Amino acid sequence: MLLSRRCISMGLLRTQARFYSAPTISNVTVGDILSEREKVFTTLDAASQGELHPHFEQWQSIRHDASVHNAVSLMVQRNIGSLIVTQEGQGVVGIVTERDVLNKVTTDEDHENLAVKDIMSKHILCVDPSTTIMEALATMNKEKIRHLAVIHTELKETVSKDSVPIEAMRCVLSIKDILKAYAEDKKQELTDPNNAAPITNTEKTEGDESKSDVNAVTAAKLLRKKHDKINLILNTRVDDNVHVAEAVAEMVKRNFGAVMVMDDGKKIKGIFTERDYLTKVLHPKLDARELLTKDACTRNVWSLKSDDSLHTCVFEAATRNYHHFPVVDSKEDIVGVLSVKDIVREICGETKPTTGFWLMEYFKKPKSTTAEKVEVKQPEETKAEANEPKKTEESSTPTTEEPKTDVSPAKNP
Repeated sequence: MLLSRRCISMGLLRTQARFYSAPTISNVTVGDILSEREKVFTTLDAASQGELHPHFEQWQSIRHDASVHNAVSLMVQRNIGSLIVTQEGQGVVGIVTERDVLNKVTTDEDHENLAVKDIMSKHILCVDPSTTIMEALATMNKEKIRHLAVIHTELKETVSKDSVPIEAMRCVLSIKDILKAYAEDKKQELTDPNNAAPITNTEKTEGDESKSDVNAVTAAKLLRKKHDKINLILNTRVDDNVHVAEAVAEMVKRNFGAVMVMDDGKKIKGIFTERDYLTKVLHPKLDARELLTKDACTRNVWSLKSDDSLHTCVFEAATRNYHHFPVVDSKEDIVGVLSVKDIVREICGETKPTTGFWLMEYFKKPKSTTAEKVEVKQPEETKAEANEPKKTEESSTPTTEEPKTDVSPAKNP
């Protein structure tokens, strides 16, 4: 079922004066976010604290030698997308995310016998609380990551390029956490009727397209920018009976986080994401080679309109519990899919990425005695590793080989 936004004032919004610039920059810092959370947390009793969403806790961790299935179970139970990986005597040595599980665990492997250290990302960026949320988003966009670790400023000297002592860790923030903070800070601007989507073509006479409409940043224009690089939508039809194993293989190959489930035309019937893979397949230990994608997908899909403004896209991405948003035209036909990262990329603008501390591959070389603050970039490699391909958290290079499942061209909005 495709959910449509029911906004009483939508018709009014689309006939009022238009304001087309991107949302303004926020000066809120990561420390501001954490201070507010901690303030709320300390006012609650123990029982209420235990019922809070995990975002209020400092961070969730798992041992490097724990099984992948244990990691999956913990992420599902706590409703989080990442776990900090620790090792006795080393402290924090990496991070394991939903994308790591999707990309590095084949559907026929025994998750009980596969260890977290075999799939974890060894590169995690640590920042201090003085980092602004705009800098944090710009950094995530540049490095193609979705999680940042926050360290205690007073313990910054103890952080090295090899590991982070557990006591130096303060919190882990996801890209959704930071986008939510941005939307909260800019709520009045993002929900201002004057920042609504431009007038649709049905509301204009032929040739009556103003200069401001042409310059408007809409979901359609975000899709055109995205499709300059990826001119397709990964999807499967309900009647195709594609198994989860096939869908996951194509998601990994294309570096996509979601597969659309369609009817015989262009109408959306559901969406299968990496979160669905964890919660509906791996956690209950179902066989991905037997389970159909249409039976494991999320049926209630929240969509964006192709003429929605950037302000609307930002607000919806921040407040809805989704990472991928199908974009539909006036006929409810799909024209593309926007991810949270696609929207963040647009609002970052010219914001300069911050500096931070990269964790190096563990089991590599002795921990240095002093901390070294480095510009955000890939860690230096040893000579022995110089020719090995580099990988960052949640990023990989998709192959150019054509997939065997149905891959439909994206319609230009």
